[in-house]
Amino acid sequence: ITLSDVMETMSLGPNGSLLYCIDFLDENFDWFCDELVNAVKSVTKPNESMVPYVIIDCPGQIELYTNHTALKSFVNKLNSLAKRETPTDGSDGSVGLDVRLVVVNIVDSHYTNDASKFISVALNCLNSMIHLEMPHISVLSKVDLIQKYSKTDFGLDFYCDLLDLNYLVDKVNEQNDPFLAKYKKLTAALAGVIEDY
Repeated sequence: ITLSDVMETMSLGPNGSLLYCIDFLDENFDWFCDELVNAVKSVTKPNESMVPYVIIDCPGQIELYTNHTALKSFVNKLNSLAKRETPTDGSDGSVGLDVRLVVVNIVDSHYTNDASKFISVALNCLNSMIHLEMPHISVLSKVDLIQKYSKTDFGLDFYCDLLDLNYLVDKVNEQNDPFLAKYKKLTAALAGVIEDY
C-alpha cells in the first residue's frame, strides 16, 4: 500500500490517505508481521544474536497520532509480540520477534527561538508520549542551524534538560503582547504540566 495509490484510488487528500494507510496496517497486522519477520530473516544469519533495528518513520502531522487510535492500536500490537521459540523440527514455521519499541519524537530546533512555540512543542511531545504509552525520547534536530534562525534565550543544555520552564514562561511574558499577558496563568500551568512529567 502506498500513499499515492490511496490518494488516487480512494480520492482522498494527503491526511485522509495517511489515516487510511495507518488503518490498513492496523487491520492487516498479521500480514505486516509476516513481512517484518521475512525482512529480519533476510538480513540476519542463522544463530546470530544481533538483530537489526527496524525504523518505522511516521509523518510529522502529530494529529494523525494523537486524535486517531489506529497507530496506537498498531503500536500496542507490535509491543505485545512475545519472543517465540524457533521451531525445533527444522520447519519454516512462524518465528516471532523479540520486540522492544521506543518512540523517538524529532523536533526542529528552530522552536527554541520562541519560548511560547517551544512550550507548545514540548506539550505536543508529552501528548504523544501519553497517548502512545511507550518509552519516549524527544530529540532536537538541526541543532547546527540554531544560530541561523536567530539567537536562543538559553543555552542548548537548557532545552535538552527542561528542568525549569518558568524561565520560558518569563520570556513569553516579556514580549509585551496583550494576548500573551492575558494567558500568563495558562502558560505557566501548561509549563507546570510538562515539568510534572
